[in-house]
Amino acid sequence: MAKFKFKLEQVLRYREQLENQAQMAFMRACMELEAQVRRLNELRASLAKEENLPYKSPEEFWLRSNFIRSLKEDIGAAELNRQRLELAVERRRAELVKAGQERQLLDKLKDKQAERYAQEQLLQEQKELDEVASLRHEAEAV
Repeated sequence: MAKFKFKLEQVLRYREQLENQAQMAFMRACMELEAQVRRLNELRASLAKEENLPYKSPEEFWLRSNFIRSLKEDIGAAELNRQRLELAVERRRAELVKAGQERQLLDKLKDKQAERYAQEQLLQEQKELDEVASLRHEAEAV
């Protein structure tokens, strides 16, 4: 009995590679977003700390007010970057889902073809056994 061979095996392996690449890109985007959120939280904590400290002199007031303004600008830029990274994560997630669905489609096709092949092999074997039994029965009758 010959072994089942899926004609689209190379395509299936390629789709699995694409899915793995999409998963890696998704994980990389998630890690970048996580790092950006940590940086944003650090900037916010630094801003809260600076805003709560008392001023000792007018010069310190001027320096820290400029520093606080700079921190607020950095927080705004970090927030925009976080939003951009969130969009990238969603895009990567959609690509991962699409790649997974395409691979699953080929997996299902392979399973159905393997099942059909197994049934055809069973039918062929049963047909051969019936012929052998028929020939033996005819030989006994003679």
